[in-house]
Amino acid sequence: MWPWHPPLGYMSIRQKDEKVKAHVPDPGLEQAIVDLFTSFSTGTVSQFDLSKEYAKKKLKNYKDRTIKFSPQSVNNILNNRYYMGILVHEDGRHIQGKHKAIIKPSLFEKCQYILHKKSNGTGGGQRLHDNPEFPLKPTLRCAVCKEPLTAQFSNSARGKKNPHYFCKNNKCKLFRKTYRRSKLENEFGIYLRQIKPTQEFVKRFQERFLDRYQARERDLKGEYLRKLGDVQKLEKELKFVVDQGKQGVLKGDTFKSAIEEAESKLSLAKLSLRETHGEEIDVQLLLAYAESFIQTIEKVWYDAPFEIKKKIQNFVLPGGVYITKTRGEYFFSNPQLGGLFQLINDFGADDSTVVTPQRIELWLPG
Repeated sequence: MWPWHPPLGYMSIRQKDEKVKAHVPDPGLEQAIVDLFTSFSTGTVSQFDLSKEYAKKKLKNYKDRTIKFSPQSVNNILNNRYYMGILVHEDGRHIQGKHKAIIKPSLFEKCQYILHKKSNGTGGGQRLHDNPEFPLKPTLRCAVCKEPLTAQFSNSARGKKNPHYFCKNNKCKLFRKTYRRSKLENEFGIYLRQIKPTQEFVKRFQERFLDRYQARERDLKGEYLRKLGDVQKLEKELKFVVDQGKQGVLKGDTFKSAIEEAESKLSLAKLSLRETHGEEIDVQLLLAYAESFIQTIEKVWYDAPFEIKKKIQNFVLPGGVYITKTRGEYFFSNPQLGGLFQLINDFGADDSTVVTPQRIELWLPG
């Protein structure tokens, strides 16, 4: 129980002659507190911005008092574990309170992470390293200085937040040259469509891969059968040793040593057998899935959630992608394609009289 005055967003409902009761959320402020944490967790707004925004709302608590939401009070809210149901003892211990939590621990910790970064001078203003609002941030590179781009929201004269990417290297001639998020991400999807292997190359890769897999599968099956035979032979040897012990032929330490040796050999043989693939795999089904993924990769990327977008970007462009802008048009280039994309292109171009199409050649800046 918390015997003192409840923090903003909670209210006390006990009477003067009653014992201490758990505080309950203030219906007039509960959602506002949740929204405040949620907004700050995006990493795109400052405590000062939130202070101004919430002060304008003129919200009132259960006592009908208008809350000012000063920058200090916003900071106090963001640092108060009470909102996630935790009481902090004077000795520093965390105790589970009996009051209702307003926010989830994950949301509180995300805000703490942002506060910690900013207090150490690593917060970068309104920018957040892993911000779902800017999925291309881990992948984009400046075409001139080769440094990673950063991203943030900027406020227009009318107060509208405009998302964009830009070069943060103050020694680069493209320093703070901005790329509008909506156009950039749309162009990136088009770029994915351009660099993916052609249908002809994918089919050629599938044919060659299937031929090589089937040849390797025959070898694996032969190896599997050989190792299976070894296991069966060692099982018979172990049974023979056990029978020798029962008949009194092997006794004492001699029997114990023989058993240990036979069991050890059998265990190693079984381990080796397990490491050898002996099950059937529907390779054609896997290849069909891979083909579908490759041929629709730009659509998959558009529709994917943030974490999947990052994985696709790392899969296709492990070295990132260079970006530059000329007369309002965006141009991409990449130092290397991901392993599978490059492998398919290599297979497709091998023994082919067709020259690799211009659209999958790699343009390197500079």
